[in-house]
Parts: sequence; structure tokens; C-alpha cells
Amino acid sequence: MIRNVEVVGARSLEREEITQLAGLDERSIWFVEPELVAAAVAQNAYVQTATVNLLLPDTAVITLQEREAAIIWQSGSQGYEVTAQGEVLGTGRITDTTNVLIIYDTRN
Repeated sequence: MIRNVEVVGARSLEREEITQLAGLDERSIWFVEPELVAAAVAQNAYVQTATVNLLLPDTAVITLQEREAAIIWQSGSQGYEVTAQGEVLGTGRITDTTNVLIIYDTRN
């Protein structure tokens, strides 16, 4: 059974979000397909790449490379994080806006 899940490389995402996407809790390590788990984790917009390695007897290591927000589009009270390529990642996770362009949408 997988009892330990280690997450490496997460900056914006919480460990709990990643482990929930991975769905590994109490699964037998012998029946886990790392590529399928990595694909499930990569469904999150913040995840650029994900890899999963299994370590006997009971550990899964999930390594992430996250997409980075370059812009915050502020519309009303909601801020949307957007990559330099124009991909919308989600809402309101950035706490340090030093290197992020903020665009204020005043149409509302």
C-alpha cells in the first residue's frame, strides 16, 4: 500500500490538491501505473509536467514543473492568473506580485 506521497516542485499548488488528483491513498504500489498518475496530475492547469516514481515499500514521489503566471488580470474583485503565452491558470494564488504585470479590467 502507498502510505507516503512526496511532492517536489510545487509552488502554487498545495500538496493536498496534488495528492487528491493523484488518487494514490492506500492503493497497492504493485497496481499503480506511474504514467497514468502523472497524466491525472497534469490535468491541473498549473502543472506543465509531472512525473511519478515509486519507491518500495510504500512511497510515491510526484515531481512537478508548474506553469508560471506572468500577468494578473484583475476583473472586479477577482484576479485571474495568466501565463506569458495567454493560458489562464486560475484565480488568486499569487501572493508576491513583484515580477507580475497586473492588468485592471475597469469594464465592470
